[in-house]
Amino acid sequence: MKTRVAIAGSGKVASAMALRMLECGKPADAVLARNLAVGSTLAQKAGTSFIGMEEIPSGTFFDIIILCVADDAIPAVARLLRPYAAHLLHVSGSATLAALGAGSNGVFYPLMTFPAGRTPDWHGVKVFTEASHPYLEVLFPELAFRLQVEALPADSYQRFRLHIAAVFANNFTVASFRAAQYLLEEAGQQRETLLPLMRATFELLLSEDANEIQTGPAQRGDKETLAAHIRALDSHPELQEMYAAISNFIDAKRGFDRFV
Repeated sequence: MKTRVAIAGSGKVASAMALRMLECGKPADAVLARNLAVGSTLAQKAGTSFIGMEEIPSGTFFDIIILCVADDAIPAVARLLRPYAAHLLHVSGSATLAALGAGSNGVFYPLMTFPAGRTPDWHGVKVFTEASHPYLEVLFPELAFRLQVEALPADSYQRFRLHIAAVFANNFTVASFRAAQYLLEEAGQQRETLLPLMRATFELLLSEDANEIQTGPAQRGDKETLAAHIRALDSHPELQEMYAAISNFIDAKRGFDRFV
């Protein structure tokens, strides 16, 4: 018997998951959303039906509803949708299983970024799962198949660590490039100046251990250059602090004395 799966939400994650299910030939059975215009448009694109979250018809029921909503909205949305599903899942890396309240609940956390207006590359994406009911654990492989991803178990502690790691790898990488753009502007250069370097760095990261490819003055223990860079950032205290913190991390991992 087919497992009926609905997606609750109409934002970036909901859109990515609904469209991915369609792409894999296993469309969701419904999209549920508060935003009627955006939700109905998503449902149409995802080849499924739309149900307004505030006006769910009597008798509606799904085996699984996946809550693709903001972390602080999970408890309220879970209470609203509890009568309409055997199992509720959320997709957060930092919210606990308990955020869903009582009942058969789970986590289905895709370790991926979902930018607005872009189709993510799902190749190699891993989804980390946790369940409060053994039967739900049996359903995870089927759900993973609908997205053609690999599902791996991870408890709340492990998932929270994974989420922190993702912040370093994704959010802080983008923040570092934003900092570089400010300095490029001061030097009268365009962002394209750094793109060859960025491409080479990411190509190395995709094939080598990060510990083996680290370069720069902190890696060399070049305290004179480090101090000069710190002084040059006097007019940008936030960048100065950022530079010092990252350099101290590199320095500590290589066994040199801290320079700040």
